[in-house]
Amino acid sequence: MTAYCSRRTLVIGGFGYIGSHVVAALTQAGADVTVVTPSRERHAGAAARLDACGGRTIEADVRDGEALRTAVAGQDVIVNLSGQSGALRRPVTALTDGLRQTIAASVERCDS
Repeated sequence: MTAYCSRRTLVIGGFGYIGSHVVAALTQAGADVTVVTPSRERHAGAAARLDACGGRTIEADVRDGEALRTAVAGQDVIVNLSGQSGALRRPVTALTDGLRQTIAASVERCDS
């Protein structure tokens, strides 16, 4: 994980079960971590821990293209772990739309 030292790393879904482990490993490796989550309030403890490590939290819906373009701007690494735990409460299209927006924002960043 030393390859992530001082790299700006965006973790979409970084407060979920898998995401929280990835964020912990990245912060320990010295990455400059930003997490995108739909609800900072719901993950207040994890957000506070990230803040204490110098990271930041962006509250946004992964289906919001403009929000993802803003989040992706300036990042060196993008990790998309967004999803919904437990029983599927939203149609699968919500997850694919989020992935589509992440890819579009990443491509726009590379093109600029």
